[in-house]
Amino acid sequence: MEFDEEQKLEDFFGCRPVPLHPKSTESVLGCIAVRRNRLPSHTLQSLNLHYPSVSGKHPTFGSLTFSPDTTKYKRMQRMTDIPYATSSRGSVSKPAIIPAIKAFSRPDAGQSLCLFIAATNQRDACFDMEACRYKALQLNEVEVDWLELATEHTQSGRWQSGEICLDFNSEPACSIKTDIRFSNPFLTTPEVVVWLSGIEAPSSNKKLRIRCGVSKGQTTDEGAEIYVESWGCSSLNSVKVSWVAYDSKLLGVHSGSIDTNSLRPEKIPQHFNTGYIEFPPEKFKKTPKVMVGFSMLCLCNKKQMNVKTFASNGREFNFLSKQYQY
Repeated sequence: MEFDEEQKLEDFFGCRPVPLHPKSTESVLGCIAVRRNRLPSHTLQSLNLHYPSVSGKHPTFGSLTFSPDTTKYKRMQRMTDIPYATSSRGSVSKPAIIPAIKAFSRPDAGQSLCLFIAATNQRDACFDMEACRYKALQLNEVEVDWLELATEHTQSGRWQSGEICLDFNSEPACSIKTDIRFSNPFLTTPEVVVWLSGIEAPSSNKKLRIRCGVSKGQTTDEGAEIYVESWGCSSLNSVKVSWVAYDSKLLGVHSGSIDTNSLRPEKIPQHFNTGYIEFPPEKFKKTPKVMVGFSMLCLCNKKQMNVKTFASNGREFNFLSKQYQY
């Protein structure tokens, strides 16, 4: 997902009404910020309001790397006191945190895979991020991108988000589909982006195969259908996905996907895969910031798993699978 940092005020007009009876201080301040977006510029200047505005900024995101002690099999690794990427000048609320796995390294061949990412203990200025394993497995490195959605953004009617946990043990199937409902319907059919934020797969897999996304033609202004599936002889225990929906008419925001099969034949794997994505013409006025995460994996389970995805040069997407030496 790519973002242009600057945004025009009029792009935030026309949003649906916010709740008339906010339930918290954050909701009150969020309502003030949202309603201010609808006022003409000359009225804003005369009022001289001191509350932050989201009209000039899109949601922000950050990145972090877990580097667990490789000599111990820890069930949980926590990074504490992570400052929000959202400036206090752009929000008066604690933002929603939407994580996405972008890299991990599992050195033990033939073992099960268990990794779940979650943002916890949110305070006014910072939060914690946890990498939970539920099993005593060794993971040498985990990298995470996360998107922050301030209350002002979600109440504006232009952004919504959530997480879904799917249990493949209770539903023995290769594919599970589930409906999500937007708490506030969009004015038009939104764009919906899905990332993996948790995976548990058994050691019996010869290959780990997992894919998640939005079912084609199943997105409306009120909700969407999200699927998670495996194929071949691969099986899953449980999966957690994060999703973000945004107004498709927003300027300076774009999302898409790329996979290694479009860069080289599936039967000819290689350590480093790189390709280019062309953004739509005139979508961005300058080089955007890019957030990435996995939505599909196809890895040999009988070997080490060391995989990473990242973006560079503003337009280039790089997929890196590297064998580490221990």
